[in-house]
Amino acid sequence: MFKINQNILTDDDIFLIKKYYKNGIENKSDGINNNFKMDMFSRVTCTGKEVFFCDLTNQNLLQIVKKYILLEKNEFIDSIHHIIYGINEYSLPHYDVHPDNTFSSKTYLFLLSDNFKGGELFLNKSFVEFKKNDIIEFDTNVLHEVKPIKEGFREILVIWVRKNKKAFF
Repeated sequence: MFKINQNILTDDDIFLIKKYYKNGIENKSDGINNNFKMDMFSRVTCTGKEVFFCDLTNQNLLQIVKKYILLEKNEFIDSIHHIIYGINEYSLPHYDVHPDNTFSSKTYLFLLSDNFKGGELFLNKSFVEFKKNDIIEFDTNVLHEVKPIKEGFREILVIWVRKNKKAFF
């Protein structure tokens, strides 16, 4: 199951997301970093792209994200990461699984840029049109991938939501 909210994310909020995620970066994956969380994510799903895990105590960023995500009583934001795909970078088909081999319950994708070619999103092997200012929500049992970027940079904010009371990260 997936749901697309088209043109819902405001340009002002995109500007603030880009500003605030930089103020609270926990770790950076650049292919050299030995951090377990980042290396596992990078090796399993992506090639060469930059992945930044954002600080979940960054209230400015959380306030913007929560404007667009409705959490159920037993849900919490487990991870927010900003991903920048460059030329020839992509994400292999995968499910969103944490390093402890548990699934998040939902994934949200916020598309923050439109200055790229390629980078098509596929959910369950079907092309999904995804434009800047769109938000896509899907269950973690949805297979998803991003095709190679041909030109420019594709920026997204990824939010993992889990059920239960304790976050892994």
